[in-house]
Amino acid sequence: MEYHYVSDKDYYFCKSIADEICDETASYFSKKKADLRFQDVINFLTRYLGIKEVYLFNTENDSLVNHCIFKTLFTKHKINLKISDEKAIVKDIFCENVCGLTFLSEVGPIIFLNGTTTTFTRTIFTLIHELVHCYLAFKDEQYKEKLAYMSEKVFAISTYTKEMQPTEDRTNVIASLIYINDVALRENIENLSWEEMRDKFGISKKALHTRLMNFFKYNFDFSKEEVKNAIWSFLYEKPEWSFYLNKMKNYELEMLNEIHKDVIADFDSEMATLVDLSDWFESEDDYKEMIF
Repeated sequence: MEYHYVSDKDYYFCKSIADEICDETASYFSKKKADLRFQDVINFLTRYLGIKEVYLFNTENDSLVNHCIFKTLFTKHKINLKISDEKAIVKDIFCENVCGLTFLSEVGPIIFLNGTTTTFTRTIFTLIHELVHCYLAFKDEQYKEKLAYMSEKVFAISTYTKEMQPTEDRTNVIASLIYINDVALRENIENLSWEEMRDKFGISKKALHTRLMNFFKYNFDFSKEEVKNAIWSFLYEKPEWSFYLNKMKNYELEMLNEIHKDVIADFDSEMATLVDLSDWFESEDDYKEMIF
């Protein structure tokens, strides 16, 4: 499924879910959010949800070879999930249209990944995507019912319907925000190049491009043109990149100043209320006893 953009309202909802998952992951592993990697989030969510293995679906010709490759890659990247030896053989059209699928059973979620996928980073994104589905289903009974319906429908028709698109789009955004969380991205973007960023976080070119588009737009209020130029200058290490770094820093300073003004205003308001309340008491000692 291709990545689609969502409304501002949906984006901030997705961000709240991603932040919640990353905060819980950081707390579980006693790590800073800036130090989280995709393995941490995957390993936390699978433990949290009680998922010990995943299944691969393949075409008849691809099953054995890809099964061995997936096992090796999961071990290499320290993903604590078993690749089930049970084989799910599906039609070619299903593999062409579906990256992953989750069924909800009485014993817990059962995740299927496309075993014909040749790009490991895409498999990781799909796994995070499916785990987000599971997490939301665990938290919300209505979402659980929706996910069950969607999975059965996709399995039956080998594709996604138009009505499923908004849910899938939001889940993609959450997965993107988890793959490199905001704190980690902000901490590293000043010191790493495009390729160094990809290497450090194990992310594909396309996924990083999408992540940066949202990052610049929503975290720093860049216009569409600024987003495009910022990514271009970062990707090709152009001198203009320093301009966008300074723009980011200036925006952060503006936000801090706004917060400072709000704090001062709240403090002044509280002090004014206390002064008004002092008129209610007969003596200064009575007033002090009440507020201190």
